[in-house]
Order: sequence, then C-alpha cells, then structure tokens
Amino acid sequence: MVSVRTVRPDIVNVHFPKELGLCPAFDLFTLPGEYYRDRPCQTKEDHVKQKGFGPQYRAIGLTVLICLSGCVGSGDVVKLDVRALPSTQVALQAGKEPQNLTIFVMPFKDQRSRQDRLGVRTHFWGGVTQFDVEGSDAGETVARVLADYLKQRGFTVGMGTPGVAGVEGKPDVILTGRVIEFAGNAKSRFGNTLIMTSLKLALKAENTTDGSVTGMTMDDRREVTVFSFEQEDLEELANKMLRESIEKLLQDMKVAQGKVQLG
Repeated sequence: MVSVRTVRPDIVNVHFPKELGLCPAFDLFTLPGEYYRDRPCQTKEDHVKQKGFGPQYRAIGLTVLICLSGCVGSGDVVKLDVRALPSTQVALQAGKEPQNLTIFVMPFKDQRSRQDRLGVRTHFWGGVTQFDVEGSDAGETVARVLADYLKQRGFTVGMGTPGVAGVEGKPDVILTGRVIEFAGNAKSRFGNTLIMTSLKLALKAENTTDGSVTGMTMDDRREVTVFSFEQEDLEELANKMLRESIEKLLQDMKVAQGKVQLG
C-alpha cells in the first residue's frame, strides 16, 4: 500500500520500501517512515554532505549573530532625550486659570544616591550600557521639563533665580524641588528586555505675596517589556512618566488670588 502526502507529492509513505526501491527522506519537513518517490538512494550522511548549509541557513545564522552582537555591552554612556511631550490636557480646568501668574522654577537639587548616571542596561551576554541625561544634571533637566509643562498650561514661566542670569521681573510663585529618585534601567533577557523607570520628587511652592509655602511629593514607577530594545523605548517610558506625573500635579494644584497651593 502506498499513500502520497497531499502537501508533498514527492514524498510517499509505504509498508514495503525496499521491495519498491524507495529511499528514506531526510528533509527537515519529512516524517519518520516517509520515502522519496523519484530520487536516487543516498545515506543520511550523503544527504547532509550534498545539501550542506543552504542560503536560508546562512541567513538565519547571520541574523542570530547580529542579534547576539547587540546583547553585549560596551560600557558606553548614552545620553537620553528627556523632555516635555505635548500635553494630553488640551484645556485648563475651570477655576484654575493662570490669571497672568508668573512662576519662577529654580533648578532642582539632585539628591539621588547615584548622581553620576540615570541608569544602566545589563546585556544578556554580559557588559553594560550606561544612561544619562543631556548635560548630566538630572535636577536641572527635571526642572526644565516641569517649566515647559507650566508654559503649556498658560503660565508665565521663568527659569533660575529672580534677578540673576537674565531672569527679570518679580514672580508670584517660586517653585523649588529635590530629585530624590529619577532612574531609567533596562535588563536584557533571552528574547526580550525589561525596561524600568522611577521618579520621586519633593516640590515646594513659595507665594511671594504673603510668604506662604506649600509642598507635595510625587512618586511614580513604570515597567514595560519589549522584544527588541532601542534607547527610544526608555526615553518614551521616562518622558511619559514625567508627563503624567506633572499633569497630575497641575490637576491637583489650586490657583487663586495670585497664589498657588500644591496638592
């Protein structure tokens, strides 16, 4: 009895292959007990020697080598583009109009345990890549991002100390802060990379009209897993974390009679 496989007409499954003069099939896509219909007999060793590694196998091998080369860290420092994104809050909420309020944002104090970098990526085959912000000053970077979001909400915003370094006018509010934690890390594993970001800020707003002071703490952590890691993945996660944390701050912030109250 001879049965021909529908998807492989050159392959048959028989009960008496030797009597019919058929040869075992050694293709990757054949099953045990299947035989070639019209092909000269050869041993498995002859088949491997004849076939060798075809173009498809060389292409697969090259792809694997390229992927593995990206899994080894060189110790380089990569600068991340940490910045304000377009706000998801298109309009100011009722009762929170800027009222021509002028806010000066001071550079934040960097009080992180590791101030020499933002984080690292540990590679699957060893080694690390380090991450940092442009200018290597996390306190100034976070303050600048907060200032940009305040501008998006319609406030008049200045950066730096009033009356110093070209900052003119008298502010209604002086905003200061401490960066307790701001990190971005990635851990490459077999088949994927885990990206982790964290943020913890302590903010203080001083109203210059009466000297009143209010404060609040922002705390956020994010994780995402990607198949193929690019530094833009970490930038996107960090920037979205900053945007959503700051938008929550602005949503809770109360503005009245030229003063602000955080939280």
